[in-house]
Amino acid sequence: MIALFFKERKTVFLFVISGALTHYALDVFLVNLNGGMSLIFPFSWEKLEFWFIPVDDYNLTILAIILALIVYGDSKIVERHADSN
Repeated sequence: MIALFFKERKTVFLFVISGALTHYALDVFLVNLNGGMSLIFPFSWEKLEFWFIPVDDYNLTILAIILALIVYGDSKIVERHADSN
């Protein structure tokens, strides 16, 4: 539905779908209190989780934010350097 509000409907739809699939794929790695994610819910009630990342552990989140800020800052420096030449 969101894709209908944009000119490039197909591109927006693909980004929304890829974001949703990535979200579910990454949630499988969390330790959930309810026993996991029902990835194929309408067809099966079986829950799946890999028990890699505890929900209350923010170290990975902080590391991801720092890495994103470094990449963003580096891209801005490269952009300014390209504009000055």
